[in-house]
Amino acid sequence: MIQTWFMAAVGMLFTSPAAAEQAQVEETALPRDVRNLLELYVDLQRGYKMYRPKGWNEFDGDPGNTKYEKKFQDIIQPLEFVTVYSIPVKPGKTLESLGDAEAVGRRLAEKRGATLVAANQKESNGVLYYIFEYVREPVHQLSLITINRGRLFSVNASASEARWKRLEKLLRAVVDSFVPQL
Repeated sequence: MIQTWFMAAVGMLFTSPAAAEQAQVEETALPRDVRNLLELYVDLQRGYKMYRPKGWNEFDGDPGNTKYEKKFQDIIQPLEFVTVYSIPVKPGKTLESLGDAEAVGRRLAEKRGATLVAANQKESNGVLYYIFEYVREPVHQLSLITINRGRLFSVNASASEARWKRLEKLLRAVVDSFVPQL
C-alpha cells in the first residue's frame, strides 16, 4: 500500500495525475501474492515497460546480440530468467500476418525443439499479443510476441521444470505486464 501511494505521488510530481493513477491501477492488476516480488522497469530508449522480479541481476545485451537486449536473471538459479528482444519489421507487418497464435506457436516450438503446451492471444489498448507456453527439458518457458511501432518484441520467461510450479504465477505476471508503447 505504501509502495502504491509512493508510486502515485512520484507520478504526480513528474507526470499528469492521469499517468499517476494509471501506474496505481497497473500495480493493483498484478496478482496480490506476487505484487511485492515485482518492481516496475521502464526502458524509454527501446519503448516499453514491464514488471521485473525484484533482486534479479540485470544485463544489457551487446550490440548485435540476437538472444536479448535486456535480461533479468535470478542470482542463484541460472535457468530462471526473463529476456526482452526486438527486431524491426517491414512497414505494415502485423502479428496476424504471421498466422494465428496456434500456428505461430507450433512453428516456434519446432524451431526450439520444444513441446507447445499452450498458445493464446490477448488484446490490450489496441495491441495484439500472442502468448506461448513451451516445455523443453529441463526448462519450462513462457513467451510473448507482439508487433508495435515497426518492431517485433519478444519477451521470454524461463524456469527449470522442477521449479516451474513455484514460479509460474510470478513469471506469468512479468510476461503479462509487458507494454510496448510509452
